[in-house]
Amino acid sequence: MKRIVARMGVVALCSLLIPVVSAAAQDDSAQKRQGGGNAAVNQLNKQLEVAELTSEQKAKIAGFAKELQAQTRALRQEGYTQALNKRRMEATKKAQEAGKKGADVAAAVKASFTDAENALLAKADEAKTKFRLKAFGLLSETQQEKLPQRLKRQMKAQQAEEKAKKPA
Repeated sequence: MKRIVARMGVVALCSLLIPVVSAAAQDDSAQKRQGGGNAAVNQLNKQLEVAELTSEQKAKIAGFAKELQAQTRALRQEGYTQALNKRRMEATKKAQEAGKKGADVAAAVKASFTDAENALLAKADEAKTKFRLKAFGLLSETQQEKLPQRLKRQMKAQQAEEKAKKPA
């Protein structure tokens, strides 16, 4: 049961990250014109506003953001494109319209891509997840309590999933 809930959280997170991934696929010049922003970074910063971050926490998150942007640039050179994200979004929507839920949606989406494309998407998702977990790890208990319930659930599920991946 816990695995199903964790997987549903991952699927929900993926559906939230699809717009983030497509925005991140912009070229470097467009990113510079927009002030070097990254949609995943902007989205997380907006969600963390209620936590009232200290200037030190904001500085650390900015450092994590630079790491994420570098990883995203490297993935773009490997073939990670906006078109790929658009296809994932369309495949997700199609599966949901077919009445699929949770892990079935994820399986249907995965089946619609090649192994190489799935690997790129997984790398991008992993980079964003690590960014979010690092940022969440900086928050005190009091700050975490101020976050929206949905975000807290997602982050707790991702933390549990990361711990399960690491060998004991």
